[in-house]
Amino acid sequence: MSEAERTEWLMVAATDLAKFPADLLADACAAARLVCQFPGQIVPAVAKEASERLALRSRTIEARQPLPKSHRIEHHGWKPEPGELDRIKREVAEGLGT
Repeated sequence: MSEAERTEWLMVAATDLAKFPADLLADACAAARLVCQFPGQIVPAVAKEASERLALRSRTIEARQPLPKSHRIEHHGWKPEPGELDRIKREVAEGLGT
């Protein structure tokens, strides 16, 4: 491969991989080093690994988002009447004693 061909190949590879965050790209490159046996396998392996890691990151971020209001349980703010908590405690204590 000539110098011009290597430069062209590098530009294509950089364009294909530019969409990935640097940290995911670095991890994907490390993973590709473990499985690639030929230079032609490097870019596809890095792209595949980075895509999988990016998808995982996206799912993780989505999982951390609060549920939409339609999926939340509404609490109606129970407020005990005066003496009600004491009565409940007494009934529970009596139930434990039997």
